[in-house]
Amino acid sequence: MNNLCCEIGWKSINHEGEQLCGDHIDVVEQGENGTVIVLADGLGSGVKASILSTLTSKIISTMMAQGICLEECVSTIAQALPICSVRGVAYSTFTIIHLIENRTAELIQFDNPHIILIRDCEIADYPETEMNIDGKTIRKSYNAFWIIKRVRLELNSTIKEEDEVTLKTWPSEAEGLRCTRSYQILKDGRAAVNAIAEWVILDCDTRRPRYADSINFPKMDFIKEKAVTTPFKRFKDIFTDDDFVYEKTVRALDIDQSHHTNNVKYCMMILDTFSVKELESMTIKELEICYESESLEGDTLRIYRKEIDNGWQFAIKRDGKTITSAFVGL
Repeated sequence: MNNLCCEIGWKSINHEGEQLCGDHIDVVEQGENGTVIVLADGLGSGVKASILSTLTSKIISTMMAQGICLEECVSTIAQALPICSVRGVAYSTFTIIHLIENRTAELIQFDNPHIILIRDCEIADYPETEMNIDGKTIRKSYNAFWIIKRVRLELNSTIKEEDEVTLKTWPSEAEGLRCTRSYQILKDGRAAVNAIAEWVILDCDTRRPRYADSINFPKMDFIKEKAVTTPFKRFKDIFTDDDFVYEKTVRALDIDQSHHTNNVKYCMMILDTFSVKELESMTIKELEICYESESLEGDTLRIYRKEIDNGWQFAIKRDGKTITSAFVGL
């Protein structure tokens, strides 16, 4: 559980001259960790539309709260809705918002105007894919999110304040569960920094990795060249109590908008194992960091450092388990 909360509100307006509204909204709690919100709009207006929308929202919200798959919910609606004697169809549009731990939202939409997502006072885009269920085109958000698994940087020359640089970045074709993106910082036309990041897609419900094609990963002519060709390291726990440097409690300003410790903060924790004098005397040629697990506000982290060939290896641990590994090469 977390300390996040979600505010839900709505207002229904009847069609002119009608006593009942053709729209209906249901909100159903899914245990302690989820909420299902359904907006349905029945065909036409007044009583008939109200019956269609009420049945649709009640059926979907109840079934989804019980963990029943979307395909079965849609099929049940098609069989349960009464057929209009005038139009000869049983029809209701719907929009579903499935909140998970008030941290993520799965969006499912059928024939309603698109959900408007506002972030930082501006309308923001969100990814979605189309599904066909019983002849109905359902638009669904991916219920997944990207994380950076690991990053490797190779520093070829120093960048100083007020230097004019150009940043280049490009994705590579997905390789199974792994997706990579290359980066270059160019100074005077040459690569001062080459870097590569490995990204993974996690399912919001299971927190397990998903293949790129499950979120409609773009099909394009990818650039085959990568900024870094050196393979990522396989870190091992080589640390003893003698390698412990310091302890840190995660505070509010360490947290990003996803409510876990920002990736940059781990890099700062690693470099904080050195003194200012030590950092000034170093010429760092490479840095690699592997994020193995998240940390949250209030967590106590222990930072370890061990000198090895051509550099230093690091571990950031919580409750004795490594959550981040890193290497700094000189």
